[in-house]
Amino acid sequence: MPELLTAILAFPTVVFTVMLALAILYWLFVVVGAVDIDSFGGADDAIEGAAGAAKGAMEGAVGAAKGAMEGVHDGLDVDGLDAGDPDGALAGLSNVLRLGSAPVTVVFSLFALFGWLLTALFAVTFGVPGLLVGAGIMVGSAVASLLLTSLAIRPLAPIFVTKTARKSGDLVGKIATITTGQVTMRFGQATVADGGAGLSLQIRAEPGSTLKRGDKVVLVYWDQEHEAFHVEKLPSADEVLLSERGGPRVETATSDLDIDEPPDQEKKRGSA
Repeated sequence: MPELLTAILAFPTVVFTVMLALAILYWLFVVVGAVDIDSFGGADDAIEGAAGAAKGAMEGAVGAAKGAMEGVHDGLDVDGLDAGDPDGALAGLSNVLRLGSAPVTVVFSLFALFGWLLTALFAVTFGVPGLLVGAGIMVGSAVASLLLTSLAIRPLAPIFVTKTARKSGDLVGKIATITTGQVTMRFGQATVADGGAGLSLQIRAEPGSTLKRGDKVVLVYWDQEHEAFHVEKLPSADEVLLSERGGPRVETATSDLDIDEPPDQEKKRGSA
């Protein structure tokens, strides 16, 4: 036990020990914040203050970790990273390792945990290194921690995906199929394919429209007041083809037509 305590409080493990302690403290206050804080009686103000302090410390540690990562990226040979642009290099590194798929607090916590495990394991196994060797071990552990963090958050990425509900206005321009017998200014429904069972929408059409069940229509605009889409009939393929040709054409075989020959041709045949 004393050996472990000495290892985690010695350089370079102590750096990750502080980071991990801040992460644990932050998550403890996150859990406390999820509980009804009134249950703590008069201690709620103190808890809120401590939580704010922990959050501020966590943000400061994240900023410090960002600076450390900017120093580490120079030693990595990764396509798309520009050593002359630390911000661009950091963004490229984050993109390559997919660190942006999880909140920065989660990435920081995992980075601190892996770094602490690696450096502590080295110190317990081989003893506390000197300052120069410890610096090299810290850089190597930071690189390894980034890689391990990248692998750890990939299965968790779907949990942190933010899904936004589709707005009705986003459907304007979509093609729908009428499901009611008729469509008027007061009544009408249609469905839009969404890859599943389809979306059922309220639709309206101008007076005198001949829309019926099964017709394809285009959602022209969304009427917020009446919460319905105004639609127009989608021209059929035949109608589009006729409009492009300039009108209907009737093609008939020449063998079916009686063509009168000019008088000159009749004279030539008679003389022959």
